[in-house]
Amino acid sequence: MADQKIAVFFIHPLPLTMYFGSLKFILLSFFLSSYSFTYSQSPQTDSIVNLSNKLLKQTEGGIHDSVKLRLLGELVEMNMEVRTSQVSGWIQQGVEIAHKNNYTDKELGFRLKELRALNMQGRFSTTLVQANALLPLLDKAGTPRQKVACFMSMGSAHQRMSQYDVAATAFTRARKVAEENSLRDLEIRAAMNLGNLYQFLNQYDEMLQYLLQILTKAEQYNFTEDIPMIRFNISNAEAHLNNFGEAIKYLLDVLPYYQQKNNQYALGLAYANLSWCYFKSQKYPLAIDYAQKSHTIRTAINDKAGLAHLDLNLSKIFLETGQYDSCQQYAQAALEKSIALKLQTDVRDNYETLAMLNERRGNYAAANKYLHKFSDWKDSIYKQEKDEVLEKELIMFKTGAADKMNKELSASKKITGIYQILTLVLAMLLSVFAICTIIRSRKKQEQNHQPVVDDLQEKENDRLHKELHAVQADYKKLEQALHHQQSTDISALRDMISSNKLHSDGYWNEFLLLFSKVYPDFFEKMKSEFPGLNQNDLRICALIKLNHSIPDMAKALNITVDSARKARYRLFKKLELANDQELTNLIIRL
Repeated sequence: MADQKIAVFFIHPLPLTMYFGSLKFILLSFFLSSYSFTYSQSPQTDSIVNLSNKLLKQTEGGIHDSVKLRLLGELVEMNMEVRTSQVSGWIQQGVEIAHKNNYTDKELGFRLKELRALNMQGRFSTTLVQANALLPLLDKAGTPRQKVACFMSMGSAHQRMSQYDVAATAFTRARKVAEENSLRDLEIRAAMNLGNLYQFLNQYDEMLQYLLQILTKAEQYNFTEDIPMIRFNISNAEAHLNNFGEAIKYLLDVLPYYQQKNNQYALGLAYANLSWCYFKSQKYPLAIDYAQKSHTIRTAINDKAGLAHLDLNLSKIFLETGQYDSCQQYAQAALEKSIALKLQTDVRDNYETLAMLNERRGNYAAANKYLHKFSDWKDSIYKQEKDEVLEKELIMFKTGAADKMNKELSASKKITGIYQILTLVLAMLLSVFAICTIIRSRKKQEQNHQPVVDDLQEKENDRLHKELHAVQADYKKLEQALHHQQSTDISALRDMISSNKLHSDGYWNEFLLLFSKVYPDFFEKMKSEFPGLNQNDLRICALIKLNHSIPDMAKALNITVDSARKARYRLFKKLELANDQELTNLIIRL
């Protein structure tokens, strides 16, 4: 038998160079897999990639395809983060080789890598097309881990396209498959993605509670690689809840991990978030220091969108610290980058920052110009109201109309007593009116029974008629006075709303006092019929009651138009209504 094997070897000899080629591939593949965890930051990255490409080009069928597939897989994984566009060619080669050899599992693996690459390239629609085409093959031959990877890619694509309900469905499917197959690491990651969706719906309390539960599970399972990312996302929720001290604590906790892993992208983001939290905590030197650290990293990795947002934050920091030249420099740079990248929210916020900067410098014409641009980006559909708001905002910049508004609000409290007295007088007049009506009715009945009415009765009837007419006139005047007072109160409410401070609890209390004068029982009825409503829900209800559009709500609550639209959507869903029109009808009725 041994002789036969040797005979076969010499009957079918292979070129000696092919054996050396195979050996080179095996050694290179081992080298790549051994050092893949430091590859993305290695100074020898380019030379390794060039060597890999050279060896791949030299291959003409002699090297076994399984070795080539392993090498291609290593190259894709190591370049996915830093050379996303370059991996597409390697992925395509892997798909073709696996398909040719009927390696279904490996073909699925490369196609799933392709979904990740498409998401990282921002081609989210293509991701969804490819993923839906891949689902039948996954159902037939895919492993549970591969199915989870597909659903995760689909969820990420929907999330980046602002399709949050569909994204939640995809992440939920991923988590369900992971739970059913005891894939705890994937279960945690799918759950983490679900938790992060809350921030796009402005539900930061829910986001925080959900992520804390996931963190507990991850610590039980000892998933050391997932714990830092969960803590990172918890810090994001804490920051949005204005718990900046807690947010800073979580961020400082994860920094050593990312520094050890030399994960430059995560470090750049962590430094930027730390800068913002220190800024909101009024620790400006630390805010500037961490912002500059993030700027250095993001410049090195060419994170254009991250740099645009970081420049915007730096301009806000310099504005608050009175460094107006630096504020101008960074705001202008951020604006140019945001326009080029079509970052609409950042463009809008840059216009607002530039308006505030010019106002503080006394350049009111420039401030007015940027305010107009800011308002245009706020997407208002009411041109006349937009102009009135702009005019009021500019007056506030120049004359400090905010103080005047506060004085008017204080004066409105004194009117409350007068308002109650007028209501009591109105009730008394209505009672008199009712009595006169009864008397008149009885007189008519007596006239029907008596054919002749003497002069005394006629004079009495005339007198009652005149008194009734006088009561009606007084009632009409009082009704007009009350209507005028209500119009004045509604106008004051609209002035308060245009101040963009309703998100502040203190200012909300002032608003609540005035609103309750105009609609005394509204909040009680809403809470009675729908006890599950929170403070944010009631704010939205009040603005709907005042017939404010979605852009107006966004401006009043100092949130984006998209966030205001989602808030209305969540509200009518919470009230179990069919659509937004039913919500409007309900609130107008109460």
